[in-house]
Amino acid sequence: MERVCLTCFEQPSSHSFNCVCETNNKKEFIFYTKVADAKLYKDKDGILKHYENMLNYVNPESWI
Repeated sequence: MERVCLTCFEQPSSHSFNCVCETNNKKEFIFYTKVADAKLYKDKDGILKHYENMLNYVNPESWI
């Protein structure tokens, strides 16, 4: 699963990390996260893995 973590696949909204928009050149994305909105907000390792999966999916070469 490249884009969605297994936890969110099984239980949607487990983690909070959403793409808000793409820039015009379609090489940059803006994301929003609010951990308090996540159902599993104490799942630190899972949340970090979710972020990493999404960022590597949209731009594996470079993200900040």
